[in-house]
Amino acid sequence: MRIFRTKLLAPALIVLLALSGHSVGAADQSAEGAYKASVAAMKAHDFAGAIPDLRYASERGVFLAQYYLARLYAIDGQPFTNHKLAFNLLRGLVAANRGVDPYIDKRAPFVANAERILAIYYRQGIRGEIPADPVLANAHLEHAALRLGDTEAQFQLAILDLQSPELVPRALDTLDMLAQSKHHAGAAAQIALVYSKGRQHERPPFEALGYALFALKLAGEADRIWIGDIYQSLFCQASATERAKAMALADELERGAFDVTDGDRQPAEIGRNRPHQQGVLDLGEAETQRVCGNGERVPELAGVVPAGAVDQETRQGPIAKGFNSAVGFIAPPIVLNLKDLETPSPGDGHGEPLGGIDDQPQR
Repeated sequence: MRIFRTKLLAPALIVLLALSGHSVGAADQSAEGAYKASVAAMKAHDFAGAIPDLRYASERGVFLAQYYLARLYAIDGQPFTNHKLAFNLLRGLVAANRGVDPYIDKRAPFVANAERILAIYYRQGIRGEIPADPVLANAHLEHAALRLGDTEAQFQLAILDLQSPELVPRALDTLDMLAQSKHHAGAAAQIALVYSKGRQHERPPFEALGYALFALKLAGEADRIWIGDIYQSLFCQASATERAKAMALADELERGAFDVTDGDRQPAEIGRNRPHQQGVLDLGEAETQRVCGNGERVPELAGVVPAGAVDQETRQGPIAKGFNSAVGFIAPPIVLNLKDLETPSPGDGHGEPLGGIDDQPQR
């Protein structure tokens, strides 16, 4: 009888194990399915509609769901905005993933983005909820910049260094590396502002204009207006000789061949006949709506939006990012816009995007 009972029990145990395994698999599939549904909603700009699926998947451990739920909660002025929930989600996500390997783990760019936003929260605090803590803000920014190699965090650290006169040389080294090696338009523009205002030491005027022109070459659509403003201001103050030197310097910067520590060294191409290159500033042929105070036209790069061709809302973009061509860097308010939300991608529950590299946050 014991043998008979054992034989009956074994099939029952197998059935129970099978049912148990199927149940767990179904739960995993449901969480991943909810995340994929939220991605479809976000891509259709139905951000409020994505929240329930993101919350469901987030509670079941889907990394990218946790990340995008926090990103949506952190956006200002929306029906679903909730900075306290965003802060808690970001803090938990960063704490659980601080050890990611930036070279092999696809979660690393998302963790770095999360740390940068967390640093903003700690720097400014959340009224009535979270007190400001600049020390923790800097710690998160440094971890994202130095441990995870995040370009934007490195840029923000350099901007903070600019506020201390003794750290300006270090800031300029970082900004120059980002501009020449990473083609970071904002870094080149910041160098132009520093040089134009003599905040380190006096520099030849053509260097500020050269960096502004280089920044304009690198700028994406969202940054071309405010960088164009800087370039216009410096161009109108420069002599014809300084403008020619600036063009040669911008070419040298584009090749990554200019050493910012070399003082007023002259760019190698000055005095040579330079062939026309498509898309490069041409003082004689370019047409533009930008003009100097004396009515002189300001030549611009092909594709750059001219002054007067954009609305006021677009022009406020640089202010929100902490830039103003008149006074340099201003600490930005905590403003995250829907247009700043990177394109979401379906994942496998571990933060591994199934799409291409373009679907990941920029490094």
